Amino acid sequence: QVLVQAIAPGAERSDLWTIDLARGVGTRQTSDDANESSPTWSADGREILFASNREPPVRVYRKTLQGNEPETPFGKTTEDTRPESVSPGGKGLLCNPRSKGGDAIRGLSLTGDKDPEPILERPYPLDEPQLSPDGRWLAYGAQETGRWWEVYIEPYKRPGERVRVSPDGGGQPKWRGDGKELFYVTRGGLL
Repeated sequence: QVLVQAIAPGAERSDLWTIDLARGVGTRQTSDDANESSPTWSADGREILFASNREPPVRVYRKTLQGNEPETPFGKTTEDTRPESVSPGGKGLLCNPRSKGGDAIRGLSLTGDKDPEPILERPYPLDEPQLSPDGRWLAYGAQETGRWWEVYIEPYKRPGERVRVSPDGGGQPKWRGDGKELFYVTRGGLL
């Protein structure tokens, strides 16, 4: 099953759908007048987490896929915040709040009982943070050069060197399931 953001022809907003690839059937998961984006799965696959502009600021919402429970906002934030990836243990969520003068990567507790935790802040745009499956490495996109996005990795919450992975532009980093390889899309659109 995959989780996608879809914009209907002629529409000015997007909704989220799950698609059962084996059966070729899609199920709409959101259907209000807001713009839903940045969908990601919970660690156990029973919930989806996404951003919505239902009311300012853009907030993270969660929706249980079992039953007809309404989507609920969570996390304490005053900035437009988009979910990016769930921690390997399923207890935290890496988010990308948008702020003036730069960007940040923050951690939100999935219990919603804590303030956002600063993970990484820079004076240039950051996006798409992804934790390795073992939780030891953080991959993310950054527009440090001002020309185009590049992919970087660095130790997560421990000292160590930051390394640029993409030699000539890249984005959308994703770890292989065992964490031994990092995939990304090049500036030219290749994986």
